Amino acid sequence: MTQVFYLSGTSLTVPADYNPANNTWEALSGGGSGAASQSGAGTPHATGGGASPYVALNNFNVAASATVNIQIGAAGTAVASVAGSAVNGNAGTDTWLNKTTNAAPSSTTDGLLVKAGQGGLNAAGNTNGGAAGATGSCVGDVITAGGRGGNLSGASGTGASGGGGAAGPNGTGGNGVDSSSTGTGVSTAGGTADGGTIAGGTVGNNGNPGTAWDATHGPGSGGGGRDNATPAGSGGNYGSGGGGVHWLNNACTSGAGKQGIIALTYTPFSGSLFFSNPMNGMGVGGPFFRDRMAGM
Repeated sequence: MTQVFYLSGTSLTVPADYNPANNTWEALSGGGSGAASQSGAGTPHATGGGASPYVALNNFNVAASATVNIQIGAAGTAVASVAGSAVNGNAGTDTWLNKTTNAAPSSTTDGLLVKAGQGGLNAAGNTNGGAAGATGSCVGDVITAGGRGGNLSGASGTGASGGGGAAGPNGTGGNGVDSSSTGTGVSTAGGTADGGTIAGGTVGNNGNPGTAWDATHGPGSGGGGRDNATPAGSGGNYGSGGGGVHWLNNACTSGAGKQGIIALTYTPFSGSLFFSNPMNGMGVGGPFFRDRMAGM
């Protein structure tokens, strides 16, 4: 098996030995950042950002060496609160792949689409975490929900919640930890990632990077929220949400989300496995057969 990771750019070149009958494309969008607030703004709850769903596309029919349009979802950038202000977190952006046009696809014939996590929110009292990417608007053969930022449902008090964890091949992303406390100084941890295989970021600390595809690539967990200190934890690579931050009378900075990724895993095409008469190109396994197969 061969694995390739795409982390930037507006197009990719399909590998020359790509096998259109044995491949999996997996993707995550950008995660949202947490909100930032000072109590003087009248919004003493700041919640974490939402994370990416997981989308997989199996045996995508595209020709070897073809150019395919892509967008790698950007992370929601951290926000800062200065004297008496409250700032909602920033959303990430979508990740997509499309072999036909330079836009997000509407069907799996053309590619895949992963919707982005949303930024955390500020409010007094009951405050929802940033929403995870909308699974109902994703395009793929497999779609698994990411985690939202933690909810702070106390009618009063101050606090900041953790960001959501990204979904992955092993399961859903965990929500940032909720709290119903009406006390002050509440801080909660980030959500787990990839079906609970990656622990969430602890209070005030960054989320953990994913390892689903290799030692450094996979769905990451959410950053921890932080109250009465700064900054909050950023998400872990890839696709996770950042933690929210609140500080009574001081400037503070939320945790950033993490960018998206496209991962391709395939069994290289080998003409010798289908050998007939490659010299004239017409046999099974010859170039004529491969071109026809990729174009079907």
